[in-house]
Amino acid sequence: MEYPLAAMAGYVNFGTALFSALASTTAVFLFKAVGARSPVQIAPPAVVGALMGFALGLLTLRMQGIFFSIADDCADDCHRDVDNEWRYVGGAAGIQMQRRA
Repeated sequence: MEYPLAAMAGYVNFGTALFSALASTTAVFLFKAVGARSPVQIAPPAVVGALMGFALGLLTLRMQGIFFSIADDCADDCHRDVDNEWRYVGGAAGIQMQRRA
């Protein structure tokens, strides 16, 4: 039996988009704030994404039915709105980087 969207619990999870977007925003912030190189940009965004997953899980895992999916989608929309307006990390246009020789 396949579970394409709902997995074995029967819940549709839209939170994965939030966790990857939060990790990429963290990586860009580290690059702009302290000039962190690529190896340093791996662990902190992973920790931030994991902590957000844990926090969102504490808030939503008792929800039933479609309300779990709505809460995940709402959290993703809230982060997207904040990320689009945060000019320090590039806003809606993203960060512009030049390749070093």
